[in-house]
Amino acid sequence: MKLIAAIPGVKSVVAKVGRGESPADPAGPNESDPIVMLDPESGRTQEEVDKDIRKALSVLPGVQIVLSQPIAQRVDEMVTGVRSQVAVKIFGDNLEQLRLLSEQVARILPLCAEHVIFVLNAYRVSNH
Repeated sequence: MKLIAAIPGVKSVVAKVGRGESPADPAGPNESDPIVMLDPESGRTQEEVDKDIRKALSVLPGVQIVLSQPIAQRVDEMVTGVRSQVAVKIFGDNLEQLRLLSEQVARILPLCAEHVIFVLNAYRVSNH
């Protein structure tokens, strides 16, 4: 939070930690959703502040940075079951083929966009 609060153009930062009481809430108990209020009088654009937030948080290992509007993020998560703007789901019954396809997709996705978080899931479909 201190990393974000120090960025020019940020007015304030608060965070929700954990999940709500509703079983429909897709958030995990270990998730934190910082909410950043921008200072409209700073003279900085949202894109400039977004870039600085990504840069400041890049020092945290293993953190996925997704910048969006809070309600849009929750609706997307509930509708798709995926905590990402882009998701690739691969289905099949051959585990080796699923592994190979997953590895191919994982190599290609980083080339597609610089600031998009991708989620890749492979599912084994069984007729049993």
